[in-house]
Amino acid sequence: MSEFCSGPVKTFSIGFPNKEYDETRYARMVAKRYSTDHEEMIVEPDAIAVIPKLVWHYGEPFADSSAVPTYYVSEIARRKVTVALNGDGGDEAFMGYGRYDTCRRLSTFDWIPAAFRGSVLNVISSLPNFVQRYYGNQLAAFAELIRGAEGRASQRYAFTITYFMDYMKREGYTQDMSEFLAGSALDLLEPYFEQAATLVSGANWADIHTYLPDDLMVKVDVASMAHSLESRSPLLDHVFMEWAMTIPESIKTAGGVSKALFKKAMEPYLPHELLYRPKMGFGCPVDHWFRAELKDMAYDVLLSETATARGIFRKDYVEQLLDEHVSARTSHHTRLWGLLMLELWFRMWIDGPAEAAVLRPAA
Repeated sequence: MSEFCSGPVKTFSIGFPNKEYDETRYARMVAKRYSTDHEEMIVEPDAIAVIPKLVWHYGEPFADSSAVPTYYVSEIARRKVTVALNGDGGDEAFMGYGRYDTCRRLSTFDWIPAAFRGSVLNVISSLPNFVQRYYGNQLAAFAELIRGAEGRASQRYAFTITYFMDYMKREGYTQDMSEFLAGSALDLLEPYFEQAATLVSGANWADIHTYLPDDLMVKVDVASMAHSLESRSPLLDHVFMEWAMTIPESIKTAGGVSKALFKKAMEPYLPHELLYRPKMGFGCPVDHWFRAELKDMAYDVLLSETATARGIFRKDYVEQLLDEHVSARTSHHTRLWGLLMLELWFRMWIDGPAEAAVLRPAA
């Protein structure tokens, strides 16, 4: 852009006080190298204030918490421009997600003899009840991995991306909800693995057809349009994307480096430190929020009579998730965020005008 524009390119970035979520110094490297008109803001989001805005604008139970930073960066960009470019599609086209490496590692379980896998599963199922209660989630997850090639490929992929695995739903749903549902939501993903040569390529194909259009593109479109900002994704040019799909997986991730080909191509244009640093998602400190400013709201909303009466999740199960997260025994922030967004969506869009009036953000 800098080569083709007559004036400085306008760039925007946001960061958080929590350093583990802050990438502003890397954005600054690029801004300095290309002398952009750069604007950045360290935000301390008012989570309680921004959540109703997200529920209102998305209009569906949208549970990707990266909608929060996307909403904020769109807000500051709109102050200066009406159209902005983003980088969506690069991780799908050139295999940049860490879950692809995880899927590759999961495939190693295929070499374990079926008899040995069966023995391990028998041991897990025969452990004492108190062990099952305390380590239930971990044991169930390990059992899913051990099943290896005997299990469904979509189930193994789901381990890397899903908030609630099927065994968690079986544990957390009310009896009425369990009886109401048939099969698994993962049935939607299985077709993307049927013709795939490897678990990794299947995961990549599933991402391209589900995660990218149904999550990422929706997230950016709604968050940007909430501020009347048009967002464009040049890496999703169909000719470019189709060409990328002809490149073998071994080249895209040469040497075990995620997005290796893409990074190599960008070496003349971007600092080495930026290209080869550990990948960070566009996240925000939701895990901290549920132990601080969102704690009371989460308990009040998710354990309320209104939420319990829906008959979807058992109250004691949700309370266990909250308690375990707040005590830092384990991290359930993605699950809690999903539950919170679902309940607030019900209240704003389904329960009627009284609830909606309480939750609807000011214009």
